[in-house]
Amino acid sequence: MKLTPDITLLPSYVRRHRLATISVKDGKGGYTNETVPTDELDKAEVVTSEVAAGPFKGLHRPILDIDIPATLIPSSTFGHAHLYINRTLTWPQYEKLLNVLAEVGIIEQGYADASIDRQHTAVRLPWVRKDTEQYEEIEL
Repeated sequence: MKLTPDITLLPSYVRRHRLATISVKDGKGGYTNETVPTDELDKAEVVTSEVAAGPFKGLHRPILDIDIPATLIPSSTFGHAHLYINRTLTWPQYEKLLNVLAEVGIIEQGYADASIDRQHTAVRLPWVRKDTEQYEEIEL
């Protein structure tokens, strides 16, 4: 069931991404893995990672269907956030993930390197501000 199309429901930085349809049936009654680009918001069924207009046209932003519980909590630095993913990994798997995230610029290389050195990642608690060493309450 589709609701009334409203581009403002997407983050502002995604509103220039390519839209597409996915309702292409294969011979067995299932859907194919194809998307068909459309400029018509009322016909679109998906938004893709591809930027379709503006100075970043042709580049991609990660848009992922995550099949495990995850939480994104804003950090004390405006525009930054801490992502908590409910998936356990071995240390070698986690180190690989950190290296790839740093390589593509999702996390800072220094954060990845420091985390690998200490063999864990760490983020400030939501009530701890970067500009102070004291705990203080903040409204979330």
